[in-house]
Amino acid sequence: MKKEAFTIYAPVYNEIDGLPKLEKALDDYARSIENERDVHVLFVNDGSTDGSEEALNEMCTRHSNWTVLHFDRNYGNSSAFKAAIDYCKTPLLGHIDADLQTDPEDFNLMLPHMDEFALVCGDRVKRNDNWLRRASTNISNKWRHMFTGDNFHDVTSPLKIMRTEYARQMPFFNGSHRFIPVAFQIMGLPVKVVPVRHYPRTTGEAKYGFFNRVLSGVAADSPAYGWMKRRYLKYRFK
Repeated sequence: MKKEAFTIYAPVYNEIDGLPKLEKALDDYARSIENERDVHVLFVNDGSTDGSEEALNEMCTRHSNWTVLHFDRNYGNSSAFKAAIDYCKTPLLGHIDADLQTDPEDFNLMLPHMDEFALVCGDRVKRNDNWLRRASTNISNKWRHMFTGDNFHDVTSPLKIMRTEYARQMPFFNGSHRFIPVAFQIMGLPVKVVPVRHYPRTTGEAKYGFFNRVLSGVAADSPAYGWMKRRYLKYRFK
């Protein structure tokens, strides 16, 4: 008997040059575990204007269990993640960025823990980012820890797997994609972190930097999550 079905979600915003590599990587990975579990692939096209929409449509015609959702304009990463959670039809939902700075094969390090944990996150222990991105991560972590008291130092890791039923219980607003492990922890759900590989970006451009991530995102949202941690209602039935 096969294990629980698994959907891999990848958000796409102007990633036309990297889509052939992404298609091959996801197809190779799905084939490698197809005897163990059914793997679906779900893209959310966040209003791309570079031809990614047409390329994604063609990719999905070549794979029967691949689906793409197209936004009518660019709404941002949190909206794309929320759409994927709403649309997902399998018990497990994974996330990977389209730029392939992480490896889908590392999902195999996470899947064995999904019977015990609601969320398993990758920890990019050896970051292949420039000094500014590494510095912004350190600043973000220290600021967030002040308000939430969480113990995550790679909260925005692009590689993670979650139980879909719990993901649908998360409070969602603009910027929520940066706080998913924190949100699961606030909800009282078990979270595990495992080391994963990280590679330099080879195609496309980074969508987030110091000003639109640290200053306008984490700095503003961390106090809100601190408030939620203090006020969040939790109960369990016998």
